[in-house]
Order: sequence, then structure tokens, then C-alpha cells
Amino acid sequence: MNTTGLPEDLLDAALKTAAETLIQCLQTMPELQGAKVAIVGGMAVQKYLTGYRRTFDVDVLLFRPDRPIDYQLMRKELVTQFSGLFKERAEPLFFKYKPTDKLKNKRKPKRSYFVQVDIIPEYLPPYLPAQAMTLEDVGLGHLPFLDPLDLLAYKVHCSSMRSSLRKREQDAEDAVKLWKTYYGQAYVPLSEEQRDAIASGVDLMAEFSRDCHWRKWRLRQWVNL
Repeated sequence: MNTTGLPEDLLDAALKTAAETLIQCLQTMPELQGAKVAIVGGMAVQKYLTGYRRTFDVDVLLFRPDRPIDYQLMRKELVTQFSGLFKERAEPLFFKYKPTDKLKNKRKPKRSYFVQVDIIPEYLPPYLPAQAMTLEDVGLGHLPFLDPLDLLAYKVHCSSMRSSLRKREQDAEDAVKLWKTYYGQAYVPLSEEQRDAIASGVDLMAEFSRDCHWRKWRLRQWVNL
């Protein structure tokens, strides 16, 4: 499910507001002090590859280095303590976005929209990013995006794991585009975690174009250096 009925011209502002508000609300929870946070998924891709593709929801990785997080309890706190901002509809969590009148800097009262926000638990990614920011260190107006090389490794891994062929192809295309844009297909040094994530996914990575077979061969060379 994606953003509900949101016009194209409001999409970027809605995603940014949803991400910022979610992080600010999480910062008020004492049990999350010391937790790490990073924006992943399509919103991170959109950050690093401007104009490449659109995304319609917000994916936020949240984890604690020292102990597990009770994600169900945290979601319940969000929808009870901040009931005017967050709603649950079955499994997804939604942020209630109200556009601002830019001329008057006031909320437009007529209509609000729901933006899906997914809190990614620590057991879903192939590894936890070393450079993730501590939750309380995230400042107002700053979004803690996952590093592009970690994002590339995540995308290769995810492309081999999804049940949806369309999503597998999108992950593969994202990974290749990040590689070409940021690294010129050069073999930049990889951490052990990045190497393992790419190696675990490259063989089953979806082939979305004719040259994908060659690019997968290049990725295999990269992780075997």
C-alpha cells in the first residue's frame, strides 16, 4: 500500500514531514535512548538518485546495539500518545499529513492524507549499519539516510529475497544505478558485512535488462577481491 490519494506536488513534502515527525516522536520515548536509526528503502534511493524514480512510503530502520526493541509496544505507543499523527490500518502504520499553505505558513484545514511509514526491525536487514546515527543525535531538519554503499549492499541482498518479481527487479535496478552513479563501477573497498550481503544476493539478483548478466559478473568480481 502506498500514499493514499496524495497529489504529486505534495509527495516530497509529505514524505519528509512523515520521516521527521516519526523520528521526533521516537525521541520522546525513554526506552529508545541509545537506539540507532537510518532511513532506508526507496526514500534513501530518491535522496541519492535525484529524479531517478519516485517512492510513496517511508522506511526507517530502528535498532538498539545492546538489547532488542519491543516493536509492537513502540507502535502502540505511537498510535496512543500521538493519535492525531499516526493511525494503524491492519498491519501498516500511517502518518497523517496536513499540507501547509506556503504563503501563510498555516495548515490547510480542508483535507489530510495518510503516508505509510514502515519501521524496519533489526532482524530484517542483512546486517546493521555501523554508521547509523544515534536517535537522540538526529537534529531538527536533518534526516539520517543510510550510507549509499550500505544501501547498495542492502538492495543486492533484498533483490534475491523478495517474493514479488517487480520488487526484485526494482531492487536490482536501484543497486546497479547506485553503483554506476557513485562508484563509476569501480571496486571500492567493502566492509566484511557489505561483502557478505552482496555475495549472499548476487546469484539470485533479478535481471531487469539485457546487460544484467554482465553486471552480476562484475559484482561477483567485486566481492571476491
